Amino acid sequence: MKGFFTTLLTILMLASCTEREAMLSNPDDKADSLALKVGVMPVVDCLPLFYAQRTGIFDSLDLDVRLVRYQSMMDVDTALQRKRVQMGYTALPRIELMAQQDSTHLLPLVQGQDGYALMLAPKSKIRKAKQLGERMVGLARYTTGDYLSDLFLQGEGLPLDTVFRPQFNDVALRCRMLTDSLVDAAMLPQPYALQARLSGCRQMKIAADTLPSLNCLASHRFAAKDTLRQRQQRLLLAAYDMAVEALQKRPDSLVLRTILREDMAVDAALLDSLRLPRFAKAQAPLPKTVQRSRQWLEARRSQVNN
Repeated sequence: MKGFFTTLLTILMLASCTEREAMLSNPDDKADSLALKVGVMPVVDCLPLFYAQRTGIFDSLDLDVRLVRYQSMMDVDTALQRKRVQMGYTALPRIELMAQQDSTHLLPLVQGQDGYALMLAPKSKIRKAKQLGERMVGLARYTTGDYLSDLFLQGEGLPLDTVFRPQFNDVALRCRMLTDSLVDAAMLPQPYALQARLSGCRQMKIAADTLPSLNCLASHRFAAKDTLRQRQQRLLLAAYDMAVEALQKRPDSLVLRTILREDMAVDAALLDSLRLPRFAKAQAPLPKTVQRSRQWLEARRSQVNN
């Protein structure tokens, strides 16, 4: 039975890769070269950007921004590496890896602010962490979810190699694998964690780390003489702050429902149960967060090598 599931998971992951290549070759990515293209994901962390677009904040600043939606950080990273986008939603460990792999040097600009939830399949009989041994927990590598899964297992005294953690980069696919009970559990960001809960999944409590998320909005390092990109970057951060201020006060519920339905491709009715984080204005990750990310990445590599 385990072999059947492993084969099925492999097929679905290959399908996901095929979908990614098709998405990245979309001609929309090759539009006006003067526009600022930002790779985003259908997650709450990117909500201020979607909100700025939908409410005309970008237009009010005379800023031509194209939000290019991808289903996974791997897709965003590929777009950044191939310079199809100038900015993108990624994670600190992935920034480190890209710099080492192909000298893609990115500047983290905005600290991620939403968390992850460890969700259990609808008919799962798991009640305690130790029951996760020999089970499958879907996640995406080198993200906040991956980092928190390590902390959780270590805190529960479970050796990391006793839990199967297959990688499902596509966040919607990961959620669907969980709700269809093809994996035992999954690390999910919002709004997919809520969508899973409303589909009958239970949430397992995990101790949150005291440091902020490792996910972030990052940018290519533009040369000082590239005044266009430098200006666009400043204006985008200003637009982000304006969107955050609007979300903190009285956000337009119709706009939020449109974002859920059209930009995040989930049921707009989720808004009635979705608790948004209290977004802070744009701030780069603190040095201690960057250092923690590097330490964890080094520890992960040593585990793999051993």
